[in-house]
Amino acid sequence: MSVERQPPAMDSPPSLWSGRPGAARRGWRRVGTVLRLLAAAKRQRHLYPVGHPAMAEITSQLTDVLTDLLLAQPVVRFHIYEDTFFWENRLLLEESFLLYPLLMELKQIDIGGFEFHRGIEGSEIERFVDVLHTHPRALREMGGVAGALKEKGVASITALPRRNVLLEKPRAEIDVAEVYRVALRSAYEFDYAASEGLPLDLRKARLFINAMVDVVVQDRFAFLGFNSLKRYDEDTSHHCVNVCVLSVLMGTRLSLDRPQIFALGIAALLHDLGKVRVPWQVITKPGVLTPRERDLINRHPIYGAHLLQKLPGLARIAMVVAFEHHAHYDLTGYPQIAAKDRPHLFSRIVQIADFYEAVTSSRRVYRRPMLPDMAMKMILSRAGQMFDPTLARLFVRLLGLYPAGSVVVLDTGELAVVVRTREEDVFRPQVKVIRGPSGEDVDPFIVNAAEDTRQVVQCVDPLEARVNVLAYV
Repeated sequence: MSVERQPPAMDSPPSLWSGRPGAARRGWRRVGTVLRLLAAAKRQRHLYPVGHPAMAEITSQLTDVLTDLLLAQPVVRFHIYEDTFFWENRLLLEESFLLYPLLMELKQIDIGGFEFHRGIEGSEIERFVDVLHTHPRALREMGGVAGALKEKGVASITALPRRNVLLEKPRAEIDVAEVYRVALRSAYEFDYAASEGLPLDLRKARLFINAMVDVVVQDRFAFLGFNSLKRYDEDTSHHCVNVCVLSVLMGTRLSLDRPQIFALGIAALLHDLGKVRVPWQVITKPGVLTPRERDLINRHPIYGAHLLQKLPGLARIAMVVAFEHHAHYDLTGYPQIAAKDRPHLFSRIVQIADFYEAVTSSRRVYRRPMLPDMAMKMILSRAGQMFDPTLARLFVRLLGLYPAGSVVVLDTGELAVVVRTREEDVFRPQVKVIRGPSGEDVDPFIVNAAEDTRQVVQCVDPLEARVNVLAYV
């Protein structure tokens, strides 16, 4: 879906609308290739001089891609806003994440973007890469990147100063699946850094959390289809990303401000970081844990708090959440906490998201995943002891008794996928019927829960029902 927006002020990033995977995203791939080839050319320039065959080969590839793009439009324009690449007004999240060193190098030479014009030649690209390779002090003496391009006779490439970036931007677009992929990569990077004793760099995480917030504000159901794709082989990183999505959703509904939501998102993403200190064979054991193995698992909140104690600013709350996320609302969980009456608000949010995600996507083959409606009923039944009662009720209202992406059987015998929940009646979500009473495929159609008499009878496992949820939500 697309939402027209007023041009944002210069001191804030453009808002995002939650596009679905499809032709639009596929059309961006060649644009992303431009940035990837530019980064590769810049790396080659560190090794070889202008005119070297290795430089000529990579710039030839870049010229071919740009020439192809410029057949459909006279200019290919990239912007840099904060730590993010934009093509025109479309956020390139994966490229911003994967090419972060290039972003930082471009910001260092005070470039706010660049335009490639029709008629560009390979020799111009080679000289452009040479300009980007120039020391910042030398560039300043030449009048910046724009002056250096002029001096080298590069007419088909324009450098955009930072003060002129994003003056005209009616909207920005993002693919929800792309946000999820980038979040997953970030989770893997955090796990690797923690296991190797490296510092945790939060700058990349800000990219996808900001995008996640903008998407959720526009459509709180956007990510829930991904959460419904439960697999028996999901690892800790998938789990942490799903917990992050659910926590950010609750944070936006609680009207937390941007810095607070970022801190909550980071805390949710890192809540299980301490598991990198638990032997891998214990984490991935397919059978029931022994008492000793269970004791090792129960230590991961302490390990996580230790790993996160040096995070700066608001993000340091991640240390508290890692320590408290199994403590329970009444502090009867683990580890034992005696110095306070209740866990931190963020810990109480993550407790609920963590429990729901864990029980509905079991990562142990001896335990079947719990269906969403049963998980919701369990959360409500444990409110006041295990969970904050106010937050538990909010969570169920937000996601519904049958969350978006749930596969359900109706009282007519039809099979349907939940596409929207209704806070005014959590028992009657909006559904899309996909199979008839006899199990036959039908042309999917929406049932308006407010007007139709159909009732949900029960949830079923999407895997057992052989339903690709993302095709319907």
